[in-house]
Amino acid sequence: MATSKQKPKRNFRGVRPASKKALPQNDRYSFQSIKPALRKILVWVAPLLKKLGWFAKLVGAAFLGAPAFLLGHYYEIEPFARAVKKISPELGELLDNNVLIGVTLSGLWIFIAINIYKYLKSLTQTVPDGWSDIPVTLLKSLDNIVGAKEQRFRKEFVAHIVNAEKKEESASAQAIFKKITQPTEQLNELIKGLYTTINALLTKEQATKFILRVNLAAIGPNGHIKSIFCHYPSNHSVRSSIESLNRPTSTIRTAVATKQMVIIESILDEGKSLHPKFIITDQSRDEDDGSLICYPISYEPLNQVVFVVSIFIDIPYYFKPKYRDIYRQILKPFELRMKLEYALLGLQGVTE
Repeated sequence: MATSKQKPKRNFRGVRPASKKALPQNDRYSFQSIKPALRKILVWVAPLLKKLGWFAKLVGAAFLGAPAFLLGHYYEIEPFARAVKKISPELGELLDNNVLIGVTLSGLWIFIAINIYKYLKSLTQTVPDGWSDIPVTLLKSLDNIVGAKEQRFRKEFVAHIVNAEKKEESASAQAIFKKITQPTEQLNELIKGLYTTINALLTKEQATKFILRVNLAAIGPNGHIKSIFCHYPSNHSVRSSIESLNRPTSTIRTAVATKQMVIIESILDEGKSLHPKFIITDQSRDEDDGSLICYPISYEPLNQVVFVVSIFIDIPYYFKPKYRDIYRQILKPFELRMKLEYALLGLQGVTE
């Protein structure tokens, strides 16, 4: 499996601040602050371009080819150059004084324009690359989880039939209920199933090895973390203490307080922010990086968060806020089943 082997530390993507001192928010997020507005504009423009059809494609082709074509003509055809200078003497002077830059840009323009187009398109992308098969992948994982429960039900049902045929006394309703429910085991199956789903989607896109971890934190009535109820893979346990995780500003506690999904694109960058939601408590992991999602599960009858699912991958900037709806689409089916198992845990305590 793609996650079976711990890989050595690798160079981080992008440019990191040299110091761990928190940088001013305006310096760190000046461009990030305009991305949502730019995304809204592009989402509004995209349908209009589709309606224009061939005309939009024609304009796009002209946008790609015209600058290089016109610059080439300016430097190669004298009458054309004179015409440009007549229309705009300032532009003619600029091109004449920067021949090397002009010729270089004419050769690189298409490459630059294509990359600008790809970036703008990525802003409107609503599904991560390789995640188009979510329904099929999700169905397979849920089938496996239901299958594990069905086997327990079938085993007890067959035993009941055999006892009836032999006219022997069957187990009590209380004993049968305890055997077939097993909410603790089922919660473990759900976390394993969630891991399997995300791992399958990641494997389609990621050519290199990665580490994926999924944890389930049990939350008490006071909003504090009682324990890490289960985690998968089993050999990747939670390395932070419950005391550290219970800091009011931790990612899990933030998810509990807001009852909203929390997405950390880079835990390393988050740790350097003025008000971090993620703090590395183990100095040996000081330079570890990756993306993190914390998803709270509220039980409406109690009006409180009872679990928080944490999903971590050691690829920084992989999980992104703009894909929030896709992450929710994956987590919702598991959330419903976890609520069921939470209720069964309570009922099991009543019947014991």
